[in-house]
Amino acid sequence: MEKQKALVATQPQEEKKSYWARIGGAYGFVFGALLFILPIFAIVYMALCSGAFTRNSVFGFGKDVATTASFLTRDYANVSYTYTQGARTVLSYHDGVAAVTGGGIEIYSPDGAPLLNVDMSFSNPCAACSQKYLLAFDFGTRSFCVTSPYDLLFTGETEFPIYGAAVADTGHFALITGSDTHLSQVLLYDANFNLVQRFARDSATTAVTLSDNGKYVVIGGMRTGSDGEKGIVELYRIGIKNSAFCAALDEAVLSVDFTDDRHLAVLQTSGLRVLDTDGEQKRAIAFDASALTALDISENGCAMAICTDPLRRVSRVVICDKKGNIRYDGVQNGDISSISLAKESAFFLCGTQAVRFVWDSTARDEITCPDGADGIFAVKENALRVIYAGEAKYVEFD
Repeated sequence: MEKQKALVATQPQEEKKSYWARIGGAYGFVFGALLFILPIFAIVYMALCSGAFTRNSVFGFGKDVATTASFLTRDYANVSYTYTQGARTVLSYHDGVAAVTGGGIEIYSPDGAPLLNVDMSFSNPCAACSQKYLLAFDFGTRSFCVTSPYDLLFTGETEFPIYGAAVADTGHFALITGSDTHLSQVLLYDANFNLVQRFARDSATTAVTLSDNGKYVVIGGMRTGSDGEKGIVELYRIGIKNSAFCAALDEAVLSVDFTDDRHLAVLQTSGLRVLDTDGEQKRAIAFDASALTALDISENGCAMAICTDPLRRVSRVVICDKKGNIRYDGVQNGDISSISLAKESAFFLCGTQAVRFVWDSTARDEITCPDGADGIFAVKENALRVIYAGEAKYVEFD
């Protein structure tokens, strides 16, 4: 009898996927998961951070887009402001012009179009600005306000008179005020206009500045002892009570300004120092008993004019980058009353002459301007604004 062979059922073999097919499947799974998570994340974020979706933020974003578009389609132009009488502070702000006068605050785009007009009464108008925010105050009184380029964000009053201010791109701002228990104090506010830190000072506070990344506040001043008047510079990390470093200097501090988030320039009567945020001195520039006639400290570095020979109208001009490295140290002719620094060039105001100087090539160009200018600030590598009582003239070099 023949034996029958048992039949065994076999499963069909699965078709193996190629490497790229498996990769595509993995990416498809991840993409699908992200599509599922994204709406949940958006709902949670809007619930927890509803303050980010305010009228000011949405309106400001739209205006920023419109203003940026205008930079590409329209030329720079002269800016004429309304209030021309009395004291005033004119700043380069948001690539345009901000004028704080006895009648209020006026902000203009680069082509002269008005962005904001705030009617306020200032006896001694002063202001400080970052790229995003403007802080205006009445020197020696208690009132102040904060604006964006398009809207008045906050008005407030302090308990004691205000003598100085600083503001950062994060929205933090600081005020130097009097005090009933100390010689002075510095008040630090966050972006929601809440007072978050108070620095009581047993010395006279002459200057304050904030880093634009919102990490540091630097306070400068002077104190009087048995050995005379001495300067002091203290750096604090925002939110921490004790100072990160304290530098005792031989002279009173006149001003302090950050050149970037890691370096700051400290002006004294006889010289300028560049320090880093660890307190290490990177550069010291002595004025050698000559008079400082013009100074500009910005994200482009430091530029200063020092009158070395008043009879022959000769000035020493020193330009250094944001870290304190000297880029130019030489002699320029003319009574320099104002100086402003661009990335690769500097501008001087010598009487009725606006001068453009490129230090790498020592090229010098001059344009005659009407008399009566209060100052200048750089706009582009080949252009600047000349400030007058009622307008900021746009001047371009060939």
